[in-house]
Amino acid sequence: MLVSQLQADNVELVGRIKYLQSYKELAAKHASTDVEASVGSGVASRYSEQYEATLNPFAAFHRDERVTRYKALNPAEKLLLNTSQFFLATKATRLALFGYIVVLHALVFLTLWNLVHL
Repeated sequence: MLVSQLQADNVELVGRIKYLQSYKELAAKHASTDVEASVGSGVASRYSEQYEATLNPFAAFHRDERVTRYKALNPAEKLLLNTSQFFLATKATRLALFGYIVVLHALVFLTLWNLVHL
């Protein structure tokens, strides 16, 4: 857990470094301090590849398309989609939903069986 958190922090820091380096005006004002040199070129180069991987244009396009399709849904479809995503998200919610459905079916079956045999 700690290693993955530190790795995510380092990737975020490299992103900030790249963001700051993209502004030439800022670099001109602070020409005496190179951001990458202050962090250490080894650390920056090690995590810059991971940062570049987060900038996948295909993933961004997929995310934008998904948002566009979601906005096109009517409110009832949005409610149904969000509810289904909630119940299908984890194993515990899927098992709870399955148990609920089994109990409801058993209740209906027993009620009908009781009505037929009275």
